[in-house]
Amino acid sequence: MLCTRAQGGRAAPPLRLRAARRGSALAGLVTSLVAGLLAAGITAVAAQDGAAATAPFGDWTVACERTVGVTTDDCAVRQTAAAASDAGVVLTVLFVRGPGGRADVLRVLAPLGVLLTSGLSLSVDGEEVGVAGFVRCLPPGCISEVALGEALRDALTSGRRATFAVSLTPQRQAEVPITLAGLGDALDALTTATAGPQPGAAATDD
Repeated sequence: MLCTRAQGGRAAPPLRLRAARRGSALAGLVTSLVAGLLAAGITAVAAQDGAAATAPFGDWTVACERTVGVTTDDCAVRQTAAAASDAGVVLTVLFVRGPGGRADVLRVLAPLGVLLTSGLSLSVDGEEVGVAGFVRCLPPGCISEVALGEALRDALTSGRRATFAVSLTPQRQAEVPITLAGLGDALDALTTATAGPQPGAAATDD
């Protein structure tokens, strides 16, 4: 089940970039509002008969869920993957649709037990992008999120593979590879994705 609702209306923080290499343009990341899903698997407030729909784009899935009585569907692009070195380290990566229809937050759910002070680092095709902190932990896991600015969006949609890394101890990291093929198409589809026709919508005749 998809998670719904924004986290207290706070703004998603930009990535705290480390030293950029090869003239990276990612230093221009900006803050945008948090909206939509918390993360896959966290308890939602949707009614039991709420509608849901998914569509695949490579290893990415566009998923929407509707809460009864709410006219706007909660939608996100998501992918789940495990670390090659430690199958117990599983990350769920979500691009959350904002009020304007586009994805505006990159949110990652990491397992409980990761070293929170080290944050979550991201690289694309071997080039370091930055590191973001964890904002909160709930029973299903710990959440890290950043604003999805144009520079970060372009880096991810033009890349082949992203690598997210979390620390298990001060001396041990686990890297989780995420394939980026199909992400651009999934983000495009996200703008118009729905969980299906609204209840009571009149059918059109051919």
